[in-house]
Amino acid sequence: MKKRTMIIVIAGLMAFASCKKDEPTEIPETQQTSVMDYLPLTPGNYWVYEQNYYDSSGNVLNQSWGNDTIEVISDTTINNFTYNRIVEHNFVGFSTPDTTHYRDSSDCIVNKSGKIIFRLTPGFSFTDYYIYNNDTLCYIDYSRVAQSAAITVPAGTFDCLDYQGALYRKEDNYSVPYLFHNHYCENIGLVKKTRLYLSNLSRLEYNLISYHIQ
Repeated sequence: MKKRTMIIVIAGLMAFASCKKDEPTEIPETQQTSVMDYLPLTPGNYWVYEQNYYDSSGNVLNQSWGNDTIEVISDTTINNFTYNRIVEHNFVGFSTPDTTHYRDSSDCIVNKSGKIIFRLTPGFSFTDYYIYNNDTLCYIDYSRVAQSAAITVPAGTFDCLDYQGALYRKEDNYSVPYLFHNHYCENIGLVKKTRLYLSNLSRLEYNLISYHIQ
């Protein structure tokens, strides 16, 4: 009787194993990350930044500019390409808003001149030259740093990609790199950015205060 019971149990286990083997395995879909996830350009989105000004030694310089605001206004067509129209208010206190146009170009975002604003590819780099009267005043090597970083700003702490710039000036015989950074967070956009003044290497720094993403 015990032998018969054991045979029945073994047969049951074999049947269970057979049923398990025949069940289809579900493969989860992997969602492809888009460059637009790091700079969401849906009309109505906006970002507010505090503007900080430092001298070349890192000392805070007084300024009365207030906050900088960037908003996505609408879509528009230029040379048969669809661009997002972006307006920046109060950049370093300017009363006239500044309008730019960005579009998605595969794995990068470009402006209407074709200049790359941000690229998702790790290890990617390109050089932007600034020329006046056939004289190269400076150039900037841009690259996407492979490692992400936790960046803390008034709006919170964000896991960001670093789109780094290295400025080379004529007065240094193009031999000294001055680094600055643009930190982008997925589904948020630009969290922190830095700009350098060519003449005296003073620095403008923008830290995200608030944002609205649809």
